Amino acid sequence: MSAKVLEENKVQLKELPKEFREEIEKNFIKNMIVGETILFENDMVRVWDIDLPSGARLPFHYHGLNYFYTPLVQGEALTHHYRQGDDFVSVKKVSYMSKDPTFIFFKKGEYLFHDLQNVGEKRLSFLTIEMKVLGESPMLLLDFPDLKKLVSEQ
Repeated sequence: MSAKVLEENKVQLKELPKEFREEIEKNFIKNMIVGETILFENDMVRVWDIDLPSGARLPFHYHGLNYFYTPLVQGEALTHHYRQGDDFVSVKKVSYMSKDPTFIFFKKGEYLFHDLQNVGEKRLSFLTIEMKVLGESPMLLLDFPDLKKLVSEQ
């Protein structure tokens, strides 16, 4: 797993800077832009590029699809996680190892809403791949498209 949590704590919403609170309210469940640039997209996947210079920040965004990300370089980031109805955010300082993917799978109704700020001295770069096919094996359907009917009937 590429992400190692170095520090973790909770911060009350009212203690966050005003611009963070406004961004959470504005973007909650609405901002599904999980990267900077879409490199590729089809019916099954969406591939995002994220490239953050030192100090740069990706705004709060919503993940509702299973996905995985791979850091292209080693680095550190600070991320704020928010769940609807909470009066706090979980703040994590995370270390990433180059080319070591992390997979995120959601159960029905689960999601992730967070931001990402590069707190390292060098740029931080990722590829993030969202899996748009739910409840089916994308590899199975790619290799054997005739099985789609069989899979959906089970």
